Amino acid sequence: MSTIYSKNYRKIWEQHFGPIPRDQDGRSYEIHHIDGNRSNNNIEKLPISTFNKLHSLQELDLHNTRLSDIKPSMFTGLDNLKSLNLSTNKLTKIMPGVFKEIAKLEILQLGDINASKLDNNVFLGLEYLKVLDLEHNKLTDLPVGLFANLKLQYLSLKGNKVKQLSSDVFKNQTEMEEFDLSDSNIENLDMVKEMPYLRYLLLKNTKYENEKIIKFKNQTFRRINEDYCFGWCRRHWLFG
Repeated sequence: MSTIYSKNYRKIWEQHFGPIPRDQDGRSYEIHHIDGNRSNNNIEKLPISTFNKLHSLQELDLHNTRLSDIKPSMFTGLDNLKSLNLSTNKLTKIMPGVFKEIAKLEILQLGDINASKLDNNVFLGLEYLKVLDLEHNKLTDLPVGLFANLKLQYLSLKGNKVKQLSSDVFKNQTEMEEFDLSDSNIENLDMVKEMPYLRYLLLKNTKYENEKIIKFKNQTFRRINEDYCFGWCRRHWLFG
């Protein structure tokens, strides 16, 4: 399917993402994936019109692009976006409702964005979100209601400063399968009781690292060797 781009739109696009791909007849392709992490790509801010014609786009990678601000209007037109990577940028604070234009999102990566606090409405509208990466930020806790409209399957808080996490934050997380708390200061695991189908609990470099068995009322987690899971879940616990 070909798409018509205005001269101004083409200039914005090619400045940040390179030439618009075309077929042998010179027509532009329907674009399904964008990787904005090119060498020396200093984006910082994107005009609101940048993606408004890309209704077929499914993956958008803007990690490590020096992006410093995001607004809901930036994602206008991305009706079918499934995966968004904003990791390793200096976003610091994300406003409530910023992702409301990309309601079909399933994967969201917000690792290493220097965030120290999240508003409880920041993920409002993301009812299809399954994977959420918040690792290597400066979070010390999470507000009740943050995941109220979500049914996550994977959550990473690896490398944050969390010590206590209220069980109320995870009240409806009945589909969670993997939870990464590695490299954190976590002091208790009471929130795990809210995740009946949790299979993997990653606890490397925490006070629980050397425990062989962790038991809850209806769950038992046993440490397994890293070869079992091909090295990506080192020193974690298997639901038994």
